[in-house]
Amino acid sequence: MKKIITIIVVLALISVKATIAGTITGTVTSDSNGQPIQGIGVYAQKYDTGEYSSSGSTDSNGFYSISGLAADTYRVAVSVSGTQYASEYYNNQLNWSWAAPVSVSAGQQTDNISFSLGLAASISGVVKNSAGVAQSNVQVNCGVNNGYWTGDRTDANGFYNCSNLPVGYRYDVVAYPPTDSNYMITRITVDVYQPNNYTNN
Repeated sequence: MKKIITIIVVLALISVKATIAGTITGTVTSDSNGQPIQGIGVYAQKYDTGEYSSSGSTDSNGFYSISGLAADTYRVAVSVSGTQYASEYYNNQLNWSWAAPVSVSAGQQTDNISFSLGLAASISGVVKNSAGVAQSNVQVNCGVNNGYWTGDRTDANGFYNCSNLPVGYRYDVVAYPPTDSNYMITRITVDVYQPNNYTNN
């Protein structure tokens, strides 16, 4: 009987250990001066599926911690919406496909998954038809040939804004009208080499 109880206890301990969560930590700083950036969200997605897992936010020292992670491999990225910084995946990658894998073990802490963020640019403008009438509900995507894309949908005044863009690239800006319209897909290019607001496109 004692042997059976011991085996049950060992199996229970193994089961508990397997479910202990892991953690990812690191810092987020500015690449212009190396200073910590507070209030930046950092999130983890499962590497194979892209399923969101958990997130954290940087403190006054730029430090973040993402806890509650199952033992797995993840893609880690910053959430920069509403900030002046460009979006980025670890390790210094622009898109999901190229993100470096980050491994997490049960009950362990994976440290130094850090980011150095550059200032971002934005591309904005108004979509009109040939008669000069602003067009709403038009999807406008801004991207570069290395696979980075982001976008926005035009408002009632035809205005769009692609924000948090990494600088140093020539962007394709593509307007996709609603499928039930008679308009064609339209494309322009914008050179984004400084962290400015590129308007009137």
